[in-house]
Amino acid sequence: MKRISNTLVRVLMYVFGYANIIAAVVGCGYVLLKDEDEGNCTAAKRSLILVALFVALKALNELYYYIAIRLIGASGAALDVYSVFGTLITLAQIITFAVFAILAIVEGSKGRVTGSSDGQPSKKPEKAEKAKKDETVDADETAEEKE
Repeated sequence: MKRISNTLVRVLMYVFGYANIIAAVVGCGYVLLKDEDEGNCTAAKRSLILVALFVALKALNELYYYIAIRLIGASGAALDVYSVFGTLITLAQIITFAVFAILAIVEGSKGRVTGSSDGQPSKKPEKAEKAKKDETVDADETAEEKE
C-alpha cells in the first residue's frame, strides 16, 4: 500500500474539518493515533480545535435565536442579527479552513523535509529517543563481541 504525501494529509485534515464534524473527528483521530509525523499530528490538532471553535460559535448563534426569537418573541431586527451572525460565522469558517489548507500546501511545496534522510517519515520524539537508545545498545553489544 502506498503512503500518501504529508502535504495531502495536512490539506485533507482541513477539508475534513470544514466539510463535516464526523469526518474531522474520524480523519484527525486516525492521524493522531496512527501517524508518526509530527507535522501531520499538529495539523490534525489544529483542525479539531478549529472545528470545536466553529461548532461553539454556531451553538451560541442558535442559543441567541431560541432565546431572543422563540422565547421572548422578538422579531424584525433580532431575526436580522441572527441571520447576519450566521452568515458571518459561515464566511469566517470558509476563509479560515481555506487559509490553513493553502498554508499546508505552501509549506509542503517549499520542499521542507519532514522525514528522515532515508525517506521514512520522522518518528515522534519518544519513539525516536527509544530507537536511538536501542541503536546505542546494539553498537555497544557488537563492540563487546568483537573484543
